[in-house]
Amino acid sequence: MYEAALKHARSQQFESARDAFADCVAACPSLVKAYISWAQMEKRSLLEGEQEGCHLRRAQRVLQRGLTRNPYSASLCQAWGLLELQKGNFLAAVRLLDKSVVYDPSFSPVLRWRQVIDARSSIPPRRHAAITVQQQTLQF
Repeated sequence: MYEAALKHARSQQFESARDAFADCVAACPSLVKAYISWAQMEKRSLLEGEQEGCHLRRAQRVLQRGLTRNPYSASLCQAWGLLELQKGNFLAAVRLLDKSVVYDPSFSPVLRWRQVIDARSSIPPRRHAAITVQQQTLQF
């Protein structure tokens, strides 16, 4: 099912790909790479006549759905964090990227990326302190 969904996505048959991805995650809700591939497809699929940003909201909903079903997935947290970074939602991006590292420390290199460092520095100090407290809570 996953391979069929990818095939549709690669050939820009977006409706067929959406159906195939939906069937795939319904059959195997823990297949994290299916949610990420689906979200990547949505990110690229600005439909004719659609307002800018709708494709990013669809990608966000897919990742949110994946995290609902796989709440400790570092991969989904990182994918969603990077999407929020691209959208300019720096607080959400930093929170999600930090959470991905808490779930899997091997994801830490992304925290050294210039865009992530810049995003973190743009967050007001009071908000930054709240993130630090949340990180410490997650680690215990």
